[in-house]
Amino acid sequence: MCDFKNHIVHSFDDMNIRDIKPDHCQSELNKWRDKLVNYRRIKNYAHRVFDYALRMDIIDSNPFDKVTVPKRIETIEESEFENFYSKEELNEFLEYVKEDLELNWYTYFRLLAYSGARKSELLALKWSDIDFDTSYHQHQQNTH
Repeated sequence: MCDFKNHIVHSFDDMNIRDIKPDHCQSELNKWRDKLVNYRRIKNYAHRVFDYALRMDIIDSNPFDKVTVPKRIETIEESEFENFYSKEELNEFLEYVKEDLELNWYTYFRLLAYSGARKSELLALKWSDIDFDTSYHQHQQNTH
């Protein structure tokens, strides 16, 4: 709820929802990209608000349908030091995946985060590799 209040409401606070155009949404999205790690999630929340207004016949079209999600430009310093999620960022990411993607993606990313396995090891897992009684899974040995 803080994201909604601090970013979405703050960005459009003084505007009537019918007056909000795609160029304003694009401008705000670009600002979120520059300030926030989770700017895509904020954009998705805003998109949902406008979808609701569209369904309620308050607006004729969703201005967020016409924006381009900008890529975050990393500096060398950022890419060297931000190679992992903090605990809060991981939980936020997993919550997003759980809500917005299919269950198999949530399972994959959760296993990746908590098992210590590599991507290829998880993708190679078979049901016979998992012991549900002891919560143990056996990694296949890579032979080269």
